Amino acid sequence: MKIENEKWKVNGIELNVAQYGPKDGPPVILLHGFPENSKAIIEAFKDLAEKSLHIIAPDQRGYGVSDKPKEIKNYSLEILTKDMEELIQNMGLKDVTLVGHDWGGMVAWFLTNRRPDLVKKLIVINSPHYEIFKRNFLMNPVQLLKSSYIFLFLIPKLPEIVLNWDNFAVFKFFLHRSAHPKTDQLQEAWKQEGAITSMLNWYRAMIYNLRLPSRNIQVPTLLVWGEDDVFLQKEMALQSLHYCNDGKVKFIKNAGHWVHHQRIEEIIGEL
Repeated sequence: MKIENEKWKVNGIELNVAQYGPKDGPPVILLHGFPENSKAIIEAFKDLAEKSLHIIAPDQRGYGVSDKPKEIKNYSLEILTKDMEELIQNMGLKDVTLVGHDWGGMVAWFLTNRRPDLVKKLIVINSPHYEIFKRNFLMNPVQLLKSSYIFLFLIPKLPEIVLNWDNFAVFKFFLHRSAHPKTDQLQEAWKQEGAITSMLNWYRAMIYNLRLPSRNIQVPTLLVWGEDDVFLQKEMALQSLHYCNDGKVKFIKNAGHWVHHQRIEEIIGEL
């Protein structure tokens, strides 16, 4: 069995979509975060195929070999979520288990909020509900400090220079500092034309996410949280449960933001 890649047209763009496992099995959509891609997250979850599950991992817009619109407004959470909504519909998927990490978790939260009819179960990995993140980012000085790198990303052009320098040396250094175990495997995707700018545009479009509609998540929800996350306070996981009708948190000790690479066995066990 090998990973298959297909191009799918959604929401006016074309996405690269990786698939693994039996296509007649229950579908599991994996949404990667910054600065990963479909290959990184599908490699982490490949063992799900042994349970006869159909694993689907798109390069979200701006990433990998998917399209990379230039305007910042094209990376608002509403547009990113519309991509995944149309992908599920165009692929004819039913009873989807949706798994999202980091920014992919934000998309998963909002998609499940907006279209609970498309999602059977929600699993979010080290990504708070978008309302909880907004509240802590704006009002919690500890989280503001943890998220201070975002202010660098908002500066035009400078972060591209820094992150591209010396074959992504600075980029890889900071990921190593956060205990990412597979940094070298990501740089081929970063080399795609316009990739670094497009990835940063997810952050630059945050201003469009300030007034998103929100209601309680109606499907069963599991938050998996590596306790040693250097970017996000674990208290936000518990706070996120206030937006879930049927939610629980699984904290994983001795793991951080990249828990899906560090302790994948425990996550698959929870799934």
